[in-house]
Amino acid sequence: MNPRVLFLLCTAGGSILAEEPARIQVFMAMPAVVRRGSPVTLTWSATGTDRVKLEPLGVQLPSKGTLNHALIGRTTFWLSAVNAWGGQTLPVVVDVLPDEPPSPPPAIAPPTPPPVQPPVQPPAKSAASSPVPAPVPKVAKPSAMPAPPAEAGAIWIQFAALSAPASIARLQGDLRRAAGIETVLSDVADPQVPGLTLKRVRLGPFATPRAAKARLQELKPRLAGLALKPYVDRGEDPAPKAHPRRRRSGNPP
Repeated sequence: MNPRVLFLLCTAGGSILAEEPARIQVFMAMPAVVRRGSPVTLTWSATGTDRVKLEPLGVQLPSKGTLNHALIGRTTFWLSAVNAWGGQTLPVVVDVLPDEPPSPPPAIAPPTPPPVQPPVQPPAKSAASSPVPAPVPKVAKPSAMPAPPAEAGAIWIQFAALSAPASIARLQGDLRRAAGIETVLSDVADPQVPGLTLKRVRLGPFATPRAAKARLQELKPRLAGLALKPYVDRGEDPAPKAHPRRRRSGNPP
């Protein structure tokens, strides 16, 4: 006879024997991106066990429930459900946005001094005692305003075009941590979904395509761990080139 211990499960129709490992049905975090110090809500549900373990908090919890926890940095939560026949462990990653720098105080322009008028010379007396008109003060002509400098190029390095704000913030954070770069966003119409506006995540502008390609080659070793296919793009193009959108993975980072 098999010596393995069998758990008796009671159901509405009677009793059955089962040897099923514990399984996690639901494990998610809302929201997926928070500000530093803001709470995130974890929700989970598991079957085949009455207790689960949540790391890195190191706490034992009921098999179903929710938990609020404040974050100060990017965190990966791990939920484990185990019974006598095995179990399952799943991760959930929550990103934390950097603190916004304080706004600088508004600049106060110095007062404009009043214009200096030249002194009026008294008229010189002539033999005929004819009055001499006072000289008209010269008014300086306003100088022409200089034209604003033209943009130093319309060449960009484009990393992705996304629509979800959480995905955009996560991508900018990954680029900042991996390569130390600050990207800019610009709107573009989705060529495949009419009426949908995407946000292009780009670096630039560069004066020439050659300069942009050189910068891209310099960044590629730092971006090797990210699922990206960056390319050099002209900023005036109405739509981005086709490329795979970043999807959230269930594997730990």
